[in-house]
Amino acid sequence: MGAKATTIEEQIALLQGRGMQLDESQARQVLLDIGYYRLGFYSYPFEVHPGDGTHRYRAGTDMESVLGLYHFDFRLRTLLHEVLLKIELNFRTKVIYEGSNAYRDAPCWFCDERYMSVDYTESFERKSYMRIKNKQEVIRRHHERHRGQRYAPAWKTLEFLTFGEMIQLYEKILDTELKRKIARYYSISHVGEFVSFLKALRDLRNACAHGQVLFDFRAAVRGRLGSIPTACHERGGVLHLRRLVEILSFFLRQIYSPMGAKLEEEITSFFRSQNTLTREILRTSTGYREV
Repeated sequence: MGAKATTIEEQIALLQGRGMQLDESQARQVLLDIGYYRLGFYSYPFEVHPGDGTHRYRAGTDMESVLGLYHFDFRLRTLLHEVLLKIELNFRTKVIYEGSNAYRDAPCWFCDERYMSVDYTESFERKSYMRIKNKQEVIRRHHERHRGQRYAPAWKTLEFLTFGEMIQLYEKILDTELKRKIARYYSISHVGEFVSFLKALRDLRNACAHGQVLFDFRAAVRGRLGSIPTACHERGGVLHLRRLVEILSFFLRQIYSPMGAKLEEEITSFFRSQNTLTREILRTSTGYREV
């Protein structure tokens, strides 16, 4: 779309002029529902020469194929988001439980310089706690009842940190053995590797939560990834969707064993429901080459 807004009729004419086969009545409904710009995320891979500015579509490209890619992405996002929330909750629970029992005499251990790095404790209130205190009724009520306390205890406060904030908190724990203990719940013994996996899952979770396109999503990963056999060839760099799903499935198997295999099966069925052209694009973009 250029510098000026266009009407639905003009958008339909643009798509047809570039070689997309469509039913005008259906196209009108799709464009009003999804929008021309977002539809472009899914029609882009069907172009003869993506990126050259001509936007010409391959022979045989129709709106059904483009919508197939869109609906694949939508179903995948819904499925992955649900699974990622399970892993996020499980990780949060492990950190709260193990940290709070390791430091039973310090209910606010997450901001105690005996147990956490100084740079973390010094910025915690400004970066995280003021937001929590202002937005969460549970925390406000706690301070109304306990006016002399600077923070609510870990089992209240840490429930309201984001996944990214929980990963950062984990990284800033001073006791390496405590961090290893938490990582071993997921059959990983190397703390740096565990953090790399968590950050990849955080990026995928954020992409799902904010409606990003997933079929060509990539996550940057630093450090080794040897604990997951299928990802052992990766050492930093960028992971495509298949590698991310392998990491996700691995974590899921440690928490809810049958669900790891079920996740892979559901994603495979999503692939097989697509037509030949859409499936070809998905193979190229996702790394699922044999589906």
